[in-house]
Amino acid sequence: MVRTIFTPGKTLKSLLTSSRPLDKQPCTTTADSNKECSYCPNIYGGTCMSTGCVYQVTCDLCKATYIGESYPPIHKRLYAHLTAAKNPTAPSYSSNAVGQHYNEMHPGATPSLSYTILDRQSKTSRRKASEAVQIHQRKPTMNGKSELHTTVLHTAADKPHTHTHTASTHSTSTRT
Repeated sequence: MVRTIFTPGKTLKSLLTSSRPLDKQPCTTTADSNKECSYCPNIYGGTCMSTGCVYQVTCDLCKATYIGESYPPIHKRLYAHLTAAKNPTAPSYSSNAVGQHYNEMHPGATPSLSYTILDRQSKTSRRKASEAVQIHQRKPTMNGKSELHTTVLHTAADKPHTHTHTASTHSTSTRT
């Protein structure tokens, strides 16, 4: 005799909500448990150990913003941005948008950055799509023009298209 057991999958509600949304996971990046993490106090929406993030970096000096995405724990990417802001003229950071911002707008200033986790997606395609939507909606000032243009091309159009296929006709309409 074979017994069949039905186990329901995750619901949309369970994927989008948490029963304890304000709980933060403890930071484990510091070897000394008495030493405070240099990133966690400046991260809104998660901790430095959060993975699969779409994030926003805000320059606290002028409120300029940058939006990016990263799968590894977010502290690794934030470290790259902070290091680039501290050494904006170093050749290895010449392509980092936050480093370029500090080089052009705040030469010689001590970096002051805050971070916001805007979304979390474990799948690369969903994370990149979320990043594109966030860039399109928020229009960050530190993202490069080519990045903004490429991202906007990959986002859904402002006016969704409906494609209708019938045996004798093919039409495309735009909703307004």
